[in-house]
Amino acid sequence: MGNRLFTAAEFKALRTYLGFSITEISRYLDVGAPTARNWDRGRYNPPPGVGDEMRALADHTDQIVAYLVRHYETHPHEWPICLPVSSEDIADAFPNVELPHYVSLDWCRVVVARVARTVPGLGIDWL
Repeated sequence: MGNRLFTAAEFKALRTYLGFSITEISRYLDVGAPTARNWDRGRYNPPPGVGDEMRALADHTDQIVAYLVRHYETHPHEWPICLPVSSEDIADAFPNVELPHYVSLDWCRVVVARVARTVPGLGIDWL
């Protein structure tokens, strides 16, 4: 996995797909915001380790979406799926889910939207 080039375009696409701002992805990757901004603007490609980490985050996010889809398909009495209002509510919005070490509210919105689009009639509300 680490031998494949991770391009600046892939960085931007995955960052956007995951719902992370430049500041948030910088925090997740533990790099400076200017560095992440340079990758995002295509000034240079991120190092391979960043690619591995971002692909792992995307895979983990996909696993969380799949888990939540199965959960809400089999637990309709827990509908609708809820969005956290603040970062303090994130863990409560995703009980029994092993979250990545840092997630943003936008990441939560992306996950909830993907689940709601997959489970017919699920609906979304605030936590």
